[in-house]
Amino acid sequence: MSFLIITINALIALLLIKLLDGWRPKFCPQAIPRKVLTWSSVVVVVAIVVWTASSLFIFAQVHHDQGPAVTVAAVQPGIKNAPPQVTYVGSGKALPPAENDRRRDAQEIQMRAMTKKAASEGARLVVWPEWLLDYDPRTTRTAWIPDLARSAHTYIIAAFVPYPNSANSPNMSGLWAPGLQRPPGSVFHHWSSEPSRTAFPSTGRTWPGNRSSSGRTV
Repeated sequence: MSFLIITINALIALLLIKLLDGWRPKFCPQAIPRKVLTWSSVVVVVAIVVWTASSLFIFAQVHHDQGPAVTVAAVQPGIKNAPPQVTYVGSGKALPPAENDRRRDAQEIQMRAMTKKAASEGARLVVWPEWLLDYDPRTTRTAWIPDLARSAHTYIIAAFVPYPNSANSPNMSGLWAPGLQRPPGSVFHHWSSEPSRTAFPSTGRTWPGNRSSSGRTV
């Protein structure tokens, strides 16, 4: 690509100098032979044709190998129902057990509605934000995420902190599949990373995968 840009710029400069040959002969004491200009033009045209053809061929091969397009949605639920000890916007202290259960219930209702909305708009993969759950959904409240994946007919990537009251707790994520036939709590795949400082966004909104705005949709 760099070579192509250089050759095109060189040809443009050559054409300008050739024009100056006729307009201002005193600026160009040595005229550019027509043969030089002709062969230079041929070389640049051939380079453009070869580069364009090879690029289209490579794109066709890569597009074929990648398979069908998949619509992805990022769900941003806001901080209203987020666990305060992992959002870095609240008190940083865990809620009393009964109050935290009510918060989890409200969060579940919110995530169900937003995920189903994204799926109804064509999303085949719905991604939830970091630090969303203050429990391990493989061992606690194990049924609702796989049930949601099946009912919405979409894949779900959910992030969770298994030990929210520990500064050393890993920031984990799991992938739930809509057709997964496994015991409750099972995930198709899971992974973890070091604790980060990603805060929850301030407003709740579902961004469908066929729409991109402010970096909220993959």
